[in-house]
Amino acid sequence: MPTSPFLLLHQAKFPISKLTLSTNLLNFYNQCKLSYRFESDKFVFDDANPLELSSEDDLISIIDPDSIQTFFTQLRNHRVSPHLILQEIGLDVPHIFSANELWIFINQLTVDLQQSRYPRLRLPQISSFDTVLRLFQTCKNIVFLVGAGISVSSGIPDFRSKNGIYANLEKYELKRPTDMFDLSFFKENPLPFFKFVPEIMPQSKYKPTLTHKFISQIFQTNKLCRIYTQNIDCLELKSGVEPQKILSAHGSFASSSCMVCKKKVGLEEVQDIMLSYEIPLCQVCCPDLKSIKITDSLVPTDVPACILKPDIVFFGEKLVDTLSDFIAKDSLKIDLLIVMGSSLKVKPIAGLIGAIPRHVPQILINRERISGAHEFDVEMIGNCDDCLLRVAKGLKMKDISGEDGEVIFQRINGQQGMYKVVRK
Repeated sequence: MPTSPFLLLHQAKFPISKLTLSTNLLNFYNQCKLSYRFESDKFVFDDANPLELSSEDDLISIIDPDSIQTFFTQLRNHRVSPHLILQEIGLDVPHIFSANELWIFINQLTVDLQQSRYPRLRLPQISSFDTVLRLFQTCKNIVFLVGAGISVSSGIPDFRSKNGIYANLEKYELKRPTDMFDLSFFKENPLPFFKFVPEIMPQSKYKPTLTHKFISQIFQTNKLCRIYTQNIDCLELKSGVEPQKILSAHGSFASSSCMVCKKKVGLEEVQDIMLSYEIPLCQVCCPDLKSIKITDSLVPTDVPACILKPDIVFFGEKLVDTLSDFIAKDSLKIDLLIVMGSSLKVKPIAGLIGAIPRHVPQILINRERISGAHEFDVEMIGNCDDCLLRVAKGLKMKDISGEDGEVIFQRINGQQGMYKVVRK
């Protein structure tokens, strides 16, 4: 069964362009005596001047996305079920998802619709390296959206690369690599996860990278609005950024919770246990047994239910409730977005790039380009640490140093704002 509405849409390979807006919703509007106004490139219609449409007409393909966003917001304010709305636009979503999850999903659908209809275009006045330096000097509310790519140089593997986590899970004999982080699978058999967890959990050998230190310096100059991180390694905290500036979209190892009573404990209480290939147990539910050692003879049924599971978001668990609220709040003041070390394949966090105002400069620092019609103003394609080392030198940042060798920016095919970053 799908573990999130976002995964449901992804698995179904259901393009946003195929959604339809049923006239049943307009009829419901009329019954509630609500007013509506829709605009398209060719016409305007509202409750006073309705457009004659059959129930099969595809309104979504002709209506301005902003009008649809307002329409859905009014329906929500009138307590219309999100399941009903999704059903009427062509998505029959199982009732296993909460209303809050589905409203986040609906909001992201409108962002995706906006992106598919009117993709963001590059700001022509922002294209050079000097412009990037000037933005870092003048902007006061910088937002970073970061993924596993910024932690690779610390020794922590990423997920989706050729040598990443998913590519190296064969030894655990899983049917699918994602089972390692699937809640249903974990409840049935937690052993593979706890055998694997020492490879990725925070420990002394994993230290903040140059990229983390760069972000920390931005924080220290009071220019950091927020870090939206997909990472679970806590290196943002370790680099000195305060917790209130970090939104860990997929949770983190900073705490663990009992699978039975939900009691929460800090990393320090379970870190040594998990690094010793033991499964930590809740001392409230199981006061006589602190942990259970993983051995070749141990079977899943031998493990008590009161496991202390790290508070990282598994498939099957809902994402951070405050994610959409923070995106809405931060989009009002953000003046620079930096995307680093992410493939932007995971929603809703990836929707941030389409949710912020389009006049806000966007810079991509990544090992590879991001597919799709969305355009960043400047793209630095290369190692994140190398890119930011060059930026840090340009900004005359103190305490930022990297490997020996010169970092060269090479323009890609002569295109404005696109650079391949290499070290010589």
